[in-house]
Amino acid sequence: MITDKNVTVLVVLFVGVLLGSGIAATSVQNSWRLDAAKTECAQFNPMYGQFEWLSEGVHENANLR
Repeated sequence: MITDKNVTVLVVLFVGVLLGSGIAATSVQNSWRLDAAKTECAQFNPMYGQFEWLSEGVHENANLR
């Protein structure tokens, strides 16, 4: 039989997993952005507010991707 306590625990667990995966994904994305900026394989696009990968051959570090 499912009780209110079991449902509450499952909902809290589910929300925790969603928040944890969101935080982990953001951390990984920020790491990629920092690596791209350090190797100059990406540039910031102010129109979108995101980094964009440069096409190969634009910079001598382009092959580090």
